[in-house]
Amino acid sequence: LGFASAHLMGHSYGGGISLWIAWKHPERVRSLVLVDSSAPTYANDRRSRAASFRPLASLYLRTWALRSSMVRKALLHSFYDDSLVTPELVQAYLERVRIEGTVNAFYGLTVPIRGPVDRVVLEEIRAPAFIVWGAQDELISVESGRRAAERMPHAEFAAIERCGHIPMEERPEELLRLVLPFLKRQAG
Repeated sequence: LGFASAHLMGHSYGGGISLWIAWKHPERVRSLVLVDSSAPTYANDRRSRAASFRPLASLYLRTWALRSSMVRKALLHSFYDDSLVTPELVQAYLERVRIEGTVNAFYGLTVPIRGPVDRVVLEEIRAPAFIVWGAQDELISVESGRRAAERMPHAEFAAIERCGHIPMEERPEELLRLVLPFLKRQAG
């Protein structure tokens, strides 16, 4: 896109990718906002040989994972307040994942990588970072976020109470109230 550097914001696996970019290409990252972030090695840590057979991955997605009942179950596990998991929200998520390329994305996320996998050294990330976590995240504990922030030299940490893994859906106003001042300080 022609940008020499950028402010990166990543959620969950996108946070892991953002951490990797900040570590591997520090000159490209002005600041980081990580929301309930996975570790950069998350995808490789969860990879499976069974997933390497693409027809099985495709069958699994078409017949099991991409059903409204499965999306609802995943959202209920990701939210603190189950009342926010409405049929409309489930349908919106289902529409987002029922697009061309879903099988390829699933395959790329779950097939074992050949060769070494970089282990990001959080202590070497010099970009200012703001780490935000849903205090009741059942997928990735809030303590994981706190520990990551403690290891990064220029990181701040905040937890959002009564919130699970997806603050931008469950508590969007609170997330913005926390993140926008950090980004304003980095704009200079």
